[in-house]
Amino acid sequence: MGAAATLTGSGTFGITRYVDGYMSKAGSAGFTFPLGNLGIYSPATFSNPAGTTLRYNVGYRGTTATKSASQAALNLATVSKKEFYPISSAAVASSTVTIPYGNFTSAYVNDPNSLTIAGWNGTARVNLGSLGNTINTVSKTVTVALNPRLALITEIALASTSSLNPLPVTLISFNGIVANCTALLSWKTATELNSKNFIVEHRPMV
Repeated sequence: MGAAATLTGSGTFGITRYVDGYMSKAGSAGFTFPLGNLGIYSPATFSNPAGTTLRYNVGYRGTTATKSASQAALNLATVSKKEFYPISSAAVASSTVTIPYGNFTSAYVNDPNSLTIAGWNGTARVNLGSLGNTINTVSKTVTVALNPRLALITEIALASTSSLNPLPVTLISFNGIVANCTALLSWKTATELNSKNFIVEHRPMV
């Protein structure tokens, strides 16, 4: 796409219409890449594309999620194993990048208060958003102001700064009573995601 290209028509793209492949955008004007894969629409918005080439993939690259020692202060805990964006970009520091967080609930990457975007530099994951993150809980997107420039980053993905994210279960009630010297527990959930069963543990009284 040339520097003057724009994306119009809010209803044009979605889960049935998207670009499944690489897209490039020249110029410094903000642009939304209408990307998707395997029935998932996952657009990415750059405030300054700067010649960015990008695509979206459902799945996990398989590269280690270990953060580099030099990035320890940036507080990157874990990275999504559900999706990622291969990228080639020269977007400068302080430019913003926005991606959705509502496509999947990935283990430890689901608490809006802890979301960020991680980049893969060929050696380790780094937190791209230490300059400031904005979470929109209505559109379910996370926007980061780039800390490093993207010149050495080959992939970006949703990530979390905390390993203590909540489970993807909405609990309505949890009750316990004593019945015939036995604890009888009952609970009800409103929603569950990717759950198979519940395991109840107890601690013996000393």
